[in-house]
Amino acid sequence: MPRASTPPDQDPPHDPAQAAHPRRPGLAARAGNPRRPQARRHPPRAFAGGGIALLALLGIGLWLLLGRSPGAGIPSQPSEPLAPTPAEAGVGNGDSDLAALCQDLRAGRHPELGRQPLRDLEARYAELQALPADAGGPRDLELGQVALALAEEMVSQDQLPGAFAHFDEGRALLARVTQPPESVRRGLAELDYREAAAWLRAGETANCNAGDNPQVCLLFRGPDGVYVDQAPSLAAIELLQADLDRRPEHLGARWLLNLAYITLGLYPEGLPERWLIPAEAFGTDSSVPRMVDVGRQLGVAPTTLLGGAVMDDLDGDGLLDLFTTSYEPCSPARFFRNLGDGRFEDRSTAAGLEGQLGGFNVQQTDFDNDGDLDLYITRGAWQHNLGQQRNSLLRNEGEGFFRDVTQAAGLASPAYPTQASAWADYDGDGDLDLFVGNEAGDGTRTFPSQLFRNQGDGSFVDVAAEAGVRNDQMAKGVTWGDYDNDGDPDLFVSNIGPNRLYQNQGDGSFVDRAPELGLLQPGRSFATWFWDYDNDGWLDLYVAGYQASVDEVVADYLGRPNEGLRPKLYHNDGRGGFEDVTLAAGLHQVRLPMGANFGDVDNDGWPDIYLGTGEPDLAAVFPNVLYHNQGGERFADATAASGLGHLPKGHGVAFGDIDNDGDQDLYLQAGGFVPGDASPNALFENPGAGGHWLTLRLVGRRVNRPAIMARIRVDLVEAGAPRSVQALVSSGGSFGANSLQQEIGLGQAERITGLAVWWPGASGWQDYPPIALDRSYRLEEEAAAAEPFERPRLVLDGSPGDG
Repeated sequence: MPRASTPPDQDPPHDPAQAAHPRRPGLAARAGNPRRPQARRHPPRAFAGGGIALLALLGIGLWLLLGRSPGAGIPSQPSEPLAPTPAEAGVGNGDSDLAALCQDLRAGRHPELGRQPLRDLEARYAELQALPADAGGPRDLELGQVALALAEEMVSQDQLPGAFAHFDEGRALLARVTQPPESVRRGLAELDYREAAAWLRAGETANCNAGDNPQVCLLFRGPDGVYVDQAPSLAAIELLQADLDRRPEHLGARWLLNLAYITLGLYPEGLPERWLIPAEAFGTDSSVPRMVDVGRQLGVAPTTLLGGAVMDDLDGDGLLDLFTTSYEPCSPARFFRNLGDGRFEDRSTAAGLEGQLGGFNVQQTDFDNDGDLDLYITRGAWQHNLGQQRNSLLRNEGEGFFRDVTQAAGLASPAYPTQASAWADYDGDGDLDLFVGNEAGDGTRTFPSQLFRNQGDGSFVDVAAEAGVRNDQMAKGVTWGDYDNDGDPDLFVSNIGPNRLYQNQGDGSFVDRAPELGLLQPGRSFATWFWDYDNDGWLDLYVAGYQASVDEVVADYLGRPNEGLRPKLYHNDGRGGFEDVTLAAGLHQVRLPMGANFGDVDNDGWPDIYLGTGEPDLAAVFPNVLYHNQGGERFADATAASGLGHLPKGHGVAFGDIDNDGDQDLYLQAGGFVPGDASPNALFENPGAGGHWLTLRLVGRRVNRPAIMARIRVDLVEAGAPRSVQALVSSGGSFGANSLQQEIGLGQAERITGLAVWWPGASGWQDYPPIALDRSYRLEEEAAAAEPFERPRLVLDGSPGDG
């Protein structure tokens, strides 16, 4: 590929395939592939692009050509093979409406998953090919544009040989156009970067997805994390260096160049210093345990597109199970049952889930108070009018068999696009109600959010209008919490637009206090949750900002000014208000979080944050981020040391003690927005950090059975001084679901001096006798004391633990 000449004041172009490191052979020699251009002609498997942006630069009327509008969905990208449709897979016992939806979206004009856009481009391409050649004239111009559009669409549909033939053809045709428009010239300059992103995705597919070594999926991976198939990274380096030679300030290309060198084991010393992004940018806190992904060896890491994740006891045997969904409309939900001997069993079909297709997010609940955890799956997010897909309420019939009761419960229609839902007993009648934060349609249309009041007979009624919580904005996250400590739960809605804090008035109505309390920002936000991060007895609020370009995220890692949106950490002042402490708490970075949640990875009693990062653009390959809570004052980036810097797109995040050893493990739903960005899920096992712990299972009698929204206070003595640790019974963040059993870190506690619970709807704390460290207890609402029970410790390798 031709390169631009080097300005006299810059270093000469660095060719990593030609240069040799003092202790290593040259890159091409190490990969056994000295002829780099040929490596790019035969990609492994799935790619993808940020292709819509590129094609817009090239000047093609793609939206018109495909019958799309810019508001109709997220820009499409790359892929791995779609799940077979129910008819193709022989599925016949699922819900027929979801199977029909699968067929319609797959065959139609869905901008990411449909087949019709590709057919339209192929037809236009054939028409242009039939015209006489005009040697760089208008026909060649449009044919080159359509060839690149077709290449991007074929990449998205995982038809790679044809895609790369069209890339080459499009380049050649546009290069010989005698007077190309400025938009085409700009687009060709961008093409190296976009193709490099596709090659890096190809390398991820060939090594991270297809291999058996999850270390290669991490940013900081150690000596065992070098790619085996290195050709894609070599191809990407060639393209990225060409881009940086022309555009030395292109931060996106600089980031991808660093990533390519990491995959080859040549970071940092093999990378030209002028392009280096120092390792310190990804966190210097080394006080957390290093967690290890055991998901593949346990068989709980299906390769999927984005979706939700739950870690909880779904079959009532006292062990935490795993549940995950994928938004791909033909992919069924998956249920992995914990067998109690370190192994897991895929119970998806036996649990009645074969027809539960698609699912952007999922949460556990117990809507009928029978003691079995039910599930609620949301669908349609980011898909505008095409996202008007019904959600699913799955009633647990006992022992983990689920029945779809959505229609009977009154929750099937109207169907709006959503991923955001949350459960709480807002009216104090003892059963859980449901808030669903809905999104937007095409153009400027918005859909109302819904507040479904549980009528206690298995059915729900939407009372959002009379309660004053319609929202009428594009909701991306919702969370319940009693921020004013008056005994009833309040509701926060994270929007693409001004946020809402609906204060519960105690009479079935709510008042939006966000404007007066200064909670409208970030202005375009995503995941959110209530928590007590500083253990002062008042619920604080985390809201993730979600708007930044790849260049802005990289600029932020480099400490440069940028316009990317930052999160907000609102500290509850205990007087009915909040203070923005984001900067003081060290959380003001731009990281593009999607799925996110909180848990205590080192059992010190201070909850930490885990962010699943990314966006549809394939170049947005950033590590997920762990922020370590330092005594409720600040958070430090501990991504590098924790082993949690997972590179595939991060969605549903769920914490829980899945091996019963007293510390919280982490289940991550990974995968992007198009099939070429599919990735395996991950289960990170926590080796422990030596802190004491306490596991509590609360059981409601007059209040809802799982005691959602109960508050817990554990008083203890640590280093000779009194201290309290606070917890809220909930599934945590709005994208991913922690276990409802409370796994509470107690740090270096010497003893527990007190235990108190603020049951939902109560007017204050109920005290219980002190209990022992490092034990598990069941606590019923009307009991006089907590009751200990045993949890056998599991070794997650198929062998039983030692208890």
